[in-house]
Amino acid sequence: PALITDKVETPNKLYYIYDVEDGEAMRGKSPETAEKLLKEKGRSPLTAAEVIALVTHTDVLSKHYVWAAGSRYAHADKVLFVYLDSGARPWLYWNYVDNSFDRLGAASCGSRA
Repeated sequence: PALITDKVETPNKLYYIYDVEDGEAMRGKSPETAEKLLKEKGRSPLTAAEVIALVTHTDVLSKHYVWAAGSRYAHADKVLFVYLDSGARPWLYWNYVDNSFDRLGAASCGSRA
């Protein structure tokens, strides 16, 4: 956890995320590209903690895996994502910010409060 940093500002207390899009709209795009497109639309990429909450409370992983483009791992060029392993267990892992995969999409929200 000490190697995870958030790129986006989040409240320093419990909060809600509103107008959540599960990443389908950004599927197949690298986190780097998704961040630019989301910013143009006035949306914010979800952080690692928010993506963990999303996959815990929804069945999104049955459709696609999810980038946490609002967070970085260890260095600015690594992004976390959640996927299902061969035993259908969710895992948090990382890849590079400029990589893209058809099965991964960057989730986003309209606001936090």
